[in-house]
Amino acid sequence: MDMENKGSRMPGKTTKALGLAKRSATFPFTSLKMADAKGRISLESSVAKQPVQVEERGEGEWTIRLVGAVPIKETWFIKNPEASRRVHKGLRQAQNREFAIDPRKGQDSSWLNDVDEENV
Repeated sequence: MDMENKGSRMPGKTTKALGLAKRSATFPFTSLKMADAKGRISLESSVAKQPVQVEERGEGEWTIRLVGAVPIKETWFIKNPEASRRVHKGLRQAQNREFAIDPRKGQDSSWLNDVDEENV
């Protein structure tokens, strides 16, 4: 059997579960690849020019994951579980149409009629 051209299928794995939204639900994996003289291996062209994370899992074992970059100014949110919890709670409430009462409700807003819009 030619191991380089024959791939195995991963039954039951969806592209969403694998984080590969634009790929077919089943795809071949080549079971054997050879590193070149500089220790490099080639991945499929579908992952070309995408950032990947390479994690050494043990001697002779690595995990390669597609990743997305997070701007430095936004990393505080990822590092702050309380902020994340509050945002997710707010999104859940909005999805369930659980809105706060408008604090201006019942207030007299007749003064808005006298506002000069050109000077605002």
